[in-house]
Amino acid sequence: MTHDQDRVKQLQRRLSNWEPDEKCKYSYHQPFKQREYDKQGRLIQLHLCALPLTLVPSEVWQLSALQQLHLSNNHLSSLPAEIGQLSSLQELSLYDNPVQIPPPEIIAQGTPAILAYLRTLLSFTAMPMRTKACVIT
Repeated sequence: MTHDQDRVKQLQRRLSNWEPDEKCKYSYHQPFKQREYDKQGRLIQLHLCALPLTLVPSEVWQLSALQQLHLSNNHLSSLPAEIGQLSSLQELSLYDNPVQIPPPEIIAQGTPAILAYLRTLLSFTAMPMRTKACVIT
């Protein structure tokens, strides 16, 4: 079992109403399976539509070869900055979610703008905090 297949098993245990072997529940994605692997066993497409998620599971940003992530028809109000770590991601589908972070004007610009925004957030969280102590006596 590959690393990505193990992550999918973890997702399946965590999301009891997600059936990775069935077709996507979201009407616009009906012909697609919930997941797809490349020849090396790396996950390249993942559908977590209509589950209803309020948070993106942490297993998702560990899928380094992921090219398409479909999160449509959930209850997501924000995306974790860690999604910006998905360097192979080309398509991020967020339809029918009340997402406020990133802001709607960023989301309207599409996947590259969303990833750039999230990567900016990541760079701020990765920066070491430098503080100076001032002792007043």
